[in-house]
Amino acid sequence: MEKRILEKSAIDLFISCFKETYGMGYRLVLQQERPDAIVVDESGRRLGIEVTYLFYDVTEAKMLLGRSEQQMHGLENFDCYIKVLNSLLEKKSIAGRGYSTEYPCSLLIRNSSPIWAKEDFCGAISRIKVPINQYKNIWLLTRDRFSAWGLIRLE
Repeated sequence: MEKRILEKSAIDLFISCFKETYGMGYRLVLQQERPDAIVVDESGRRLGIEVTYLFYDVTEAKMLLGRSEQQMHGLENFDCYIKVLNSLLEKKSIAGRGYSTEYPCSLLIRNSSPIWAKEDFCGAISRIKVPINQYKNIWLLTRDRFSAWGLIRLE
């Protein structure tokens, strides 16, 4: 149940940011297992969305999801965070090969870090390695320095 709620939150943010940035709207029609959601655009075209989360490490994930008594996390290094992102992209590119749908699918990666923002990722775009994959688009959903959500297209 918690997984579905987190996915719905990410999809709602994606829909809002996409409309704001590109002027085109999507509407959620179905949450399921693979891909995590189906949305339709204003013309009725379907798009699958696979949602995943970017955490620095397991400790940070547990803290942010309220599953740890720990109050502090060790020092984080942005170069390490980019390596985690690249590893996640590789893993998801392999998983994406297993999707067989009659509509395209996009990968949505929600940045969970309270430290690293959109500006950090934009400055490191040349170090983000997007492997060959089956996704129509790969999006990074992240906050900017003013805590506003936005999208970065990664491919």
